[in-house]
Amino acid sequence: MSPNYRCIVQGFGLYHALASLALAIPLLSDYSLALFGKLHNTVNLPGEWPPFDATSLLFLNLFATLAVFWGAFRFKHPSLEVGRFEGWAMIVLR
Repeated sequence: MSPNYRCIVQGFGLYHALASLALAIPLLSDYSLALFGKLHNTVNLPGEWPPFDATSLLFLNLFATLAVFWGAFRFKHPSLEVGRFEGWAMIVLR
């Protein structure tokens, strides 16, 4: 695997781990969601920012935790297979 490709896989892994970290920690996720709601209102996006109940927060924290661990795994073990899997998964799931 080329060093450039390895660096790209590690960079995206680190980015995803850090970006998801605020949503994985319960107290920080409340603050982050409030910040997103303020941003939603500040830029005058259409519609209302939805309230999050306990079940929504549980699933948010659960999947953000999985995203943090997956990002940390990609950072620690960058490989061609992991990078290709991640790339195809992003294309298919979007």
